[in-house]
Amino acid sequence: MPPVNELLEPLPAFLLVLTRIAGLLMFLPLVSSRMVPAKFKVLMSVMFAAMVFPNVPLPEAELRFDILDLGPLLASEMLVGISVGVVATVPLMTAQVAGTIMGQQMGLGLAQIFNPAVDIQGDNIGQSLFFAAMAGFLVSGGLEALYIVLLTTFENVPLAGFGFRQTPLDLLLGVVASGFDVALRVALPVVVILVVESIIVGFIMRTIPTINIMVFGFPIKILAGLFITITAFVVMVDVILKEIGLTIYALQDWAQSL
Repeated sequence: MPPVNELLEPLPAFLLVLTRIAGLLMFLPLVSSRMVPAKFKVLMSVMFAAMVFPNVPLPEAELRFDILDLGPLLASEMLVGISVGVVATVPLMTAQVAGTIMGQQMGLGLAQIFNPAVDIQGDNIGQSLFFAAMAGFLVSGGLEALYIVLLTTFENVPLAGFGFRQTPLDLLLGVVASGFDVALRVALPVVVILVVESIIVGFIMRTIPTINIMVFGFPIKILAGLFITITAFVVMVDVILKEIGLTIYALQDWAQSL
């Protein structure tokens, strides 16, 4: 029977692998939701770490099982997984932002509901777009693609070899900027139609002052907005899914360039 020291020797390296995977699961779409039990997340992290660890090259320097030595290394490893998870979440939040813009213009902003998938509140339009984008992300293999990206980082970045300068800050800023652009493009048709509707209702109100805007204008605005949203819903989701695909490709390029 091998001594205890030999059994504990690979434990620091295993903790580094586990931390990198746990960092991804902290922000991984759907898995990071409060709806997923914490015990299940821990079990997934340990399971994937056990699967990956035999194929991960160990660092040349000896790793001591000491909190002062392992602490900074664990933080850097977690930063790798967090970087992948945060960047991948931005396009899904784009769907929520686009729906919120449309909902505010339609007058549905007061009807806020809680979205447990991302722990924020949003209106019904934003929720619908978000869950449609999430479904497309899962069906198109988004989760598997992100796991492959993380595995690629193990090939190109050795354990305890990731530095803060390697974080994809430029990629994150680019994805956020692109996400806002996509959100505005998705919401623009509804916003334009509602602006035209407001102008028409304004002319009617000037012509017939006795009409109550609360009774006449708001229902028309809601119906017009819902009609355009339902008509163009498939196109909106398709635009968001293309943004998700571009983001995953950008993450793959980043992982290959490390």
